[in-house]
Amino acid sequence: MNHTNDRAWEKLGFSPEKVAGFAARDVRWLEFWTVPRPEPDEVENWMSGVALPGSEVFTLGVLGHVIDHDAYRDWRAVGRRFVDDAVFYFLGDWRESFVLFGVQCDRVSSRKELPWSLYMRHSLAIAAALGEWEKFDRLISSIGTDLRWDEATDRQTNEDNQYLMWLAAKLSSRTQEALELEAEIMASRRPRTKMLLKAALAMFDGDGQTFSRALDAYVQAYRVQELRLTTISTGVCWNGTVLYHLAVRRGLPASMLSELNRLVIAEYK
Repeated sequence: MNHTNDRAWEKLGFSPEKVAGFAARDVRWLEFWTVPRPEPDEVENWMSGVALPGSEVFTLGVLGHVIDHDAYRDWRAVGRRFVDDAVFYFLGDWRESFVLFGVQCDRVSSRKELPWSLYMRHSLAIAAALGEWEKFDRLISSIGTDLRWDEATDRQTNEDNQYLMWLAAKLSSRTQEALELEAEIMASRRPRTKMLLKAALAMFDGDGQTFSRALDAYVQAYRVQELRLTTISTGVCWNGTVLYHLAVRRGLPASMLSELNRLVIAEYK
């Protein structure tokens, strides 16, 4: 399914004025989305201020608003480029030596210093939606428990971070690590992360019916509690999108989400 022609943004409550404003802002920022990429010391600022709007262009396209601009009309291509930039951000040679806020960093120390949660969630979801599985696998393999706690810009909790670490461990067959993270999440008081974990566990068990119900419940909670009409990037449920496509990749039938909940899952074939 492809939401491009059904004005999903309107069904979710975004106004035409807001959507037009998001698009205009992203075009302004993306004027600096240049090749070659910046020098090592500037990569983090570039990723947050220049490359990240590329994921918003993808979001607008998924929700049915195509930007009338030669460079960004193909929102799928913009999404692929964002995924490529995420691979560069997480795995590029620039991490071998750079300065961050006056501190010399390398690949190991960068994992304790640099933000990761927002970029990772967006890039994994876009890669999965576009079928870029080789890049998806490379990205998720970079997640480990040595990463810093990252609240990002959308108030991610420690348990939200742990969920991504758990998913990476689970997909990489790091069984003991996954079990320990699972136990910590389940012992927490964070219903959002527990709902997501329940859906993921059903997916790994191959239980399509339980998975569909659990994912629908999680996406419903996301849509009601986290979708903000002042922030277009919340128009996609990033973690839900990743799980949806992982399930399809594993041969589970497409989940039976409600019509409104399905709108915040980035689908493209």
